[in-house]
Amino acid sequence: LLVYWVGPRKSYAWTIDGNEIGHYDLPPEKKLREWVERYDDFIQQLRDPTVEHSDAGQALYDTLVAPAKLRGRSVLLAPDGPLHTLNFATLPVTNPAGTHYWIEDVQVSVLPSFAWTDSRSAGGRSLLLIGNPLPIDPEFPELPFAGKEMDSIENVLAKVPHVIYAGAQARPAAYLLANPRDF
Repeated sequence: LLVYWVGPRKSYAWTIDGNEIGHYDLPPEKKLREWVERYDDFIQQLRDPTVEHSDAGQALYDTLVAPAKLRGRSVLLAPDGPLHTLNFATLPVTNPAGTHYWIEDVQVSVLPSFAWTDSRSAGGRSLLLIGNPLPIDPEFPELPFAGKEMDSIENVLAKVPHVIYAGAQARPAAYLLANPRDF
């Protein structure tokens, strides 16, 4: 697990695995935001950081990931601030053999926030789950695991009051009819 906290003067990262908890300092929010925006611009211009060097992409990897000295093949990330918009999987990793995407080294999963992990005992929280709609066009077939993913979310959050719209009920109108501000 990599957990980030971004602050105006200083930021921090914590690493948690089965053996130890570590931490390291990060630059302030302004610098991280600058790197994230520059790297996003680079990617949005359809430039490939494995072919063309990206200073911002390399700075992000060297600052956010490399100090963690990860040993596993699976990483959970809990981003903060401007890191929420960063596609960590696309960060360039440079070594003597060349440059590749970080996703080639690890399976990256992003937690929307740390609060999500404790939502099983969520007091006052509720869940509106809409998904796995019926296909309306053969060009856009059903996603094979959408139903299983919804079931998994429902099971993890079983103690949270919830409303679920799936299949024929999973329509854009269902969102508004459900009063989303209540969730």
